Amino acid sequence: MRSSFILLFLLSLLSLRPSFSQNLPTDESGKIVFVQVEKDSSRIDSLTAWTNQWMKERYTKFPIQQDSTKFKTQGQFMVYIKEGVFMQPHGTIRYDFSIEFKENRYRYVFSNFIFEYYKQERSDLKYHPTGELKPLEDKEFKGYQKLWEKHKRSTQDHVKKMILSHKAFIANKKNPVFPLHPKTNDW
Repeated sequence: MRSSFILLFLLSLLSLRPSFSQNLPTDESGKIVFVQVEKDSSRIDSLTAWTNQWMKERYTKFPIQQDSTKFKTQGQFMVYIKEGVFMQPHGTIRYDFSIEFKENRYRYVFSNFIFEYYKQERSDLKYHPTGELKPLEDKEFKGYQKLWEKHKRSTQDHVKKMILSHKAFIANKKNPVFPLHPKTNDW
């Protein structure tokens, strides 16, 4: 009885082990690709106009390529070794991003995730890119394995945040919220 309890306890600990690298969506070539399709009854020209406005607000560092039914750009976000008051950057994760529109639906595609390592310069004590690049699909990062798994979770969270941000922006454009003004007799 006691040995079965210990075995059950050890198996439960193994199930708590972080294994996010297997949970990230990949395509047939093994590259990490996030794809999500959303249904929407709005007209394509309205959706593209709203998306153009949203992308110009969110993606300012990279050029936005656009045709009648597709927007394409690159994005990046910082990942940290230490967070909180004394944040210590580890690098940035760059990615390709596109939104494609068809009748009554649109699709988000996030792909080509690349980690760029940062290093602190002694002269100005600021963090700068080193030029060392590492695909996010790599299973191991020698000396930083736990942090590497955390960066993968951060990537998944960032993608979800971007999708929710766009959906909220579209919903707000469909049903704008107007501020209430006090009623006065002097109009």
